[in-house]
Amino acid sequence: MGLTRFDGQHFRQFNTGPSNDHRSTAIAFLGKTGSKLLLATTAGNSVYRLDAEGPILMKGYDASLQRWLRSVAYNRIYDLYSDCERLVESGSRPLWILPEAKLMNRSAQNSIAFVRNRYLYFNSMMELVAADTGLVEFEKVHITGPLAAEMNKGKSAEFATGLILQENTLYVRWKETIYRLDFRENNLVTGTPVLNVGEISNITCFLEVPDSDIYLVGTLSDGLYIFQRQQFSAVLLDQPESEVVYALAPLGGNGFLTWKGGIQPGKVFDLPSVYTSQSILHTKDGNYLLNRWVNKLDAGIVVLDSNLRQRTYIREDNLRVKAFLESNDGSRWLAAAGHYLGKLENNRIKWLEPPEGLPANFPVQTIIEDSARNFWLGGELGLARVCRETNQAEVLEELKGIEIRQLYEDSRGTLWVSTYGKGLYAICNSRLIRLPTDYNNHLAFAHAVVDDGKGYFWIPTNNGLFQVLVSDLYDYFRDPAFIPYFHEYERTDGFLTNEFNGGCTPAGVRLKNGFIALPSMKGIVQFNPEKISAHCSENPIYVEAVIGGNVVRPYNLHALQVKPGTRRIQFIVSSPFFGNPRNNLVEYNIEGVDSNWYPLQDDGMIHLNKLPAGNYTLNLCKRVRFGRDNLIMKQVAFVVLPAFHETLQFWLLMSVLTALIFYGLAYMRFHYLVKQKAALEDEIRKRTGEQDKLINELSKNVQFRQKLAMILTHDLQSPMRFLADTTERVMRTDVPSAMDKDELVREVSITSRACYHLIEEFSTWLRTLDKDWRPQQSEIMLDELAYELSGFISSQLKDKGNTLRMDHDAVTSLKTDRQLLKIILRNILDNANKVMRNGTIDLHVTNFNGITRIRVMDTGPGIRQEILDQLNRTIDAGPAPGNVTYSVRGNGFRFIIDFCKLLNIRLTIENNSWGGATINLYL
Repeated sequence: MGLTRFDGQHFRQFNTGPSNDHRSTAIAFLGKTGSKLLLATTAGNSVYRLDAEGPILMKGYDASLQRWLRSVAYNRIYDLYSDCERLVESGSRPLWILPEAKLMNRSAQNSIAFVRNRYLYFNSMMELVAADTGLVEFEKVHITGPLAAEMNKGKSAEFATGLILQENTLYVRWKETIYRLDFRENNLVTGTPVLNVGEISNITCFLEVPDSDIYLVGTLSDGLYIFQRQQFSAVLLDQPESEVVYALAPLGGNGFLTWKGGIQPGKVFDLPSVYTSQSILHTKDGNYLLNRWVNKLDAGIVVLDSNLRQRTYIREDNLRVKAFLESNDGSRWLAAAGHYLGKLENNRIKWLEPPEGLPANFPVQTIIEDSARNFWLGGELGLARVCRETNQAEVLEELKGIEIRQLYEDSRGTLWVSTYGKGLYAICNSRLIRLPTDYNNHLAFAHAVVDDGKGYFWIPTNNGLFQVLVSDLYDYFRDPAFIPYFHEYERTDGFLTNEFNGGCTPAGVRLKNGFIALPSMKGIVQFNPEKISAHCSENPIYVEAVIGGNVVRPYNLHALQVKPGTRRIQFIVSSPFFGNPRNNLVEYNIEGVDSNWYPLQDDGMIHLNKLPAGNYTLNLCKRVRFGRDNLIMKQVAFVVLPAFHETLQFWLLMSVLTALIFYGLAYMRFHYLVKQKAALEDEIRKRTGEQDKLINELSKNVQFRQKLAMILTHDLQSPMRFLADTTERVMRTDVPSAMDKDELVREVSITSRACYHLIEEFSTWLRTLDKDWRPQQSEIMLDELAYELSGFISSQLKDKGNTLRMDHDAVTSLKTDRQLLKIILRNILDNANKVMRNGTIDLHVTNFNGITRIRVMDTGPGIRQEILDQLNRTIDAGPAPGNVTYSVRGNGFRFIIDFCKLLNIRLTIENNSWGGATINLYL
């Protein structure tokens, strides 16, 4: 019940109830306001009006609704029948003036119309009768034209018949068609067919929207029907498997040839299914070149004459042609799989070698010759230009790795590049320009650019067909801030599918009669560009605001005011359009929030949550036509009022409260000082306890150092005894030979150096226990460190028969404390050397994401699991207590672990599954 507004996509109902959804299926009236909004009322005699700037629901009367109410004249319909019946019974009027009762009973609303101050209705013989308002003069109206021819086939009240008055136009529904009645002199009307409505029943109203080729049909029980006239047509070959079409070539004046067959007016024929689909060449002398492929040994190029009779067959094993080309000088070229380019000469193919500068694996999918006689080659790896004079190739860096679908050079010398996935490019005056795409990014998969010769480009894609004004694109070259208008056509415009085909040459042709033919996944789409009307969305943008559940229709006279604490503001945006909704894209920006533009959602709603106090402007725009002036704008100003805590009064009140608070703080100061005294006494007691604890820790530290001295004495005892025994043997005269004596001296040297290093390392470690000690960071050259480590460990390695391999890849230096790092690595290498014989130690340095890893891996027996667990617990737990021992691989692990912690080195120790152990240092 009530009044419903329909903008082509959404219904919005205006009534006194709580619902704002269109739910009624009974449509009694269709009309247009001056702002081209459509109205539909579902019942009653109440009249409403929508204001052009609002819309605003107002009391009053709209002229079109008044005429409709008068034409319906519910109270007069049955009185008219009764009055006519009395006139017939009195004998003063003939029987033919009596209205047909069956039509009245079927639909009183559509059985009579009030036009030009006369009643019009059908009598029982289905003749159209006109009567004045006083029922004094009655005349038969003579119907001519197509409606008369249809009515002469038979008349019956049982037919679907009705009079539909819309504005000043009278329509007649006769059987399955709605006719427009055009009144002429002498009671003559011409019935012209407007729309075939089929078997739709109970039609109550009808509305033409000629600027959009849209027709709306309202019914009593089935709601609203929307019809759109299709501007395109699609044709199919007779073979069901030939629905998928690729390359096309003009055939005759207004036909076209495909790899499967041809289509001409009144004629569809098939070709043998032996040709490939990727390219067809229509030569200047009227011949056709196709790629025949039956099998690898029966393949080549077939030349057909204008009557499609075979003239020549040039055999070439396993030939797969990607593109044909006829150059300006008449020579014929082809690009094929596995080859660069081939030239047709004397009924044979002369294959050319790739020019200098072109990668050997550059596949050619499309080729053209520009006005400067250069070749442009496109394929999966990008675009290349080949100078024919120098045979030099240049690959465009910006298009490397982008699949090129097709190339086209216009009359201005601009090269248009269609890509698969990256949209359209243009090369204009040696400058590569990427063109903008549509909001849904369908133009990213552009198959071709087809010039209609009338100033427009037609661009087939994987999802629809686009039309753009060529001058708009050149304006974009000069001014990138200008966005061209791309008009999109889809399946509802007459295609059998939205998916057009590319990757073939050509992917669209213009015929001699001006028609354009495009291949698709289901047939060939053909159309006359001059007959295509781009129904653009030039209607205004309307805005309603929903604030706190109440609908407010904003004006530009003053800003909307939003109460403080309003959690959500909603704007309902509508812009009437009855075509493809993708051509009616409204974008919005909230000035005062950010500078970004956002697309309006399908439901037409803009939601703003928890806006802070301030002034805002809702900016809306949409592109509505070709040309420079292609924007329609709308602005709605609104202000979010500040809450009380954001006002001046609030801050004055806060100032008074602050003064009172300071007074209270001063009053409480004395009590605070008293409490502070007590707190200081507690602090003294606490510090005394901490001092006792510190004394206890120092005592433990002294004990710890005494134990370390014992450990050191123990570790030195064995090597010192060994030195004493060895020295005594050297001094004795019973040494068998000078060689044995040299060996004993070498062992003395090794053992002495080991004792020296142990004492040196222990001294360094003791210094680190001082709380004032800090690591000395410096740049360490890995080559020098490796040399020093090799000198230290070489004799020990030789004694054990072990091998050390060091590799630091591209890492040349690192920054840390040199002395501590050297002690760490020296102990790790020494421990590894002690526990094995005839093994290998690998030291490898790598760097990844700024982290240097030093890995030492040996092939020895590994570390016993209980000791390994103890070491890992010590690493994870922090500084080790004094009673921890490391008896398996020596006390050097004490230095390794503690020094790693000092240098913030992450240490990991693990056994290898194949034997030995791996130690990782992460710096």
